[in-house]
Amino acid sequence: MDTHMRKTADQSGLLATDSSIIMTQSVKASIRTIEDLIAMAGSELQGLKDELDEVSLDQRQEDKDLQSQWAQTKMMIEPVVISNEETLVRKVDNQKNENQNLLKQLIELRKQHNICLLYTSDAADDSLRVDLGGRR
Repeated sequence: MDTHMRKTADQSGLLATDSSIIMTQSVKASIRTIEDLIAMAGSELQGLKDELDEVSLDQRQEDKDLQSQWAQTKMMIEPVVISNEETLVRKVDNQKNENQNLLKQLIELRKQHNICLLYTSDAADDSLRVDLGGRR
């Protein structure tokens, strides 16, 4: 082989080796950049997870507080509701008894005086006369 060719081949090899070194360094730099980005993303992810955990704890505490408030409110309202229900049932029973007594009195009056009760839909309004359906 010619000396000139050997020199050129040696220079080409050096150039190829230099290119490989530069490419290797470039790849290594890219890998370091990617590793740094992954580490930063991991840190941000951990921060978000910590925030979420705090929110979850706060939410659970808030839920417990609301349940406690509801239990206290229920304890205050329940006796009032029960008392009102009992009062209402007594009033309904009293009204029912009163209505039955009035009906008995009305039946007794009818028997004594031979009274005929007339009811039509017209009798329900407050007019002075009742239309019995005859000619006018």
